Amino acid sequence: MNSMEKYNKLLSDLKDIELEKSTLEENEIVKRYLQLKNNITKLQNKKVKIYKEMKYQEYDKCNHILIYSKIENDPHESRKYSYRGCVKCGLDESVLDADYTLSFDEQIKYDYLISKGIRYMRGIKVEVVNNLDEAQKYYQLLKTNNPDINDEEFVRYFEAYINEKSQRGKVKEK
Repeated sequence: MNSMEKYNKLLSDLKDIELEKSTLEENEIVKRYLQLKNNITKLQNKKVKIYKEMKYQEYDKCNHILIYSKIENDPHESRKYSYRGCVKCGLDESVLDADYTLSFDEQIKYDYLISKGIRYMRGIKVEVVNNLDEAQKYYQLLKTNNPDINDEEFVRYFEAYINEKSQRGKVKEK
């Protein structure tokens, strides 16, 4: 079969499929299915928009407790880059310099920081380097067991926890 015959065959197949599709679209069950599918898409888009608004509000209202979530050394420029993240809401500056595809929640954090023109976050700064997910779990555990704890008390407990963890690590190394 030459190219022209292949092309004509393809056009004929496309025409047959379009005809079958239009016939199916006249079926009431198929119409209802397409309508439901369209409604699901609209609702999912609204859900994403509302979720993003909720996260923005959470970030706006949060009195951040910031730890160093990531520290990088640039051997070419002899510089050190530090990124802070909040143990309360999870907002993290490191998403601004990510060199990978961001997850859905990371993209929301990125968009929020960009929309606010924020490069350096404000809040209580704790001079501790730690995994942000682990720090958030510790915060949640402490808040669950001590709901009346304030931010300054949390910082004292957290620093003690990190020091203890560090000491255990030094003992294991010996």
